[in-house]
Amino acid sequence: MRCLCYRNLAMLMININIGPSQPTVAYPVENSSHQSVMSPEQSRAARGWLAWSQIELAQRANVSVGTVRSFEGGQRTPVAATLSAMRQVIEAAGIRLLFDRNGNAAGIARQDAGRDLFDDASQS
Repeated sequence: MRCLCYRNLAMLMININIGPSQPTVAYPVENSSHQSVMSPEQSRAARGWLAWSQIELAQRANVSVGTVRSFEGGQRTPVAATLSAMRQVIEAAGIRLLFDRNGNAAGIARQDAGRDLFDDASQS
């Protein structure tokens, strides 16, 4: 895993599954009829950005701490409703989940991060 840094510190982006020679460019998925699935890495990154513990995420999403712990640890994927509840509280707190063109998790950004960040990434 490698972190891409941008001039504008408004965005935190953690890239997942980056090949050795070419970085992944993330595209925000907005108003899509198909909602991509939040990854454990995105959940951990979002909590880090928000300074939330696993307990706080669990309480806000009304799920068990064990569910958050096992999901973020890669041991199991929660049922869709549970994963959706976790995603909703993260997004309501101002985090946008980013996905590549294939719908794979590509990182996170603040909801108010400028679109120019994505333009800069595609030009490098």
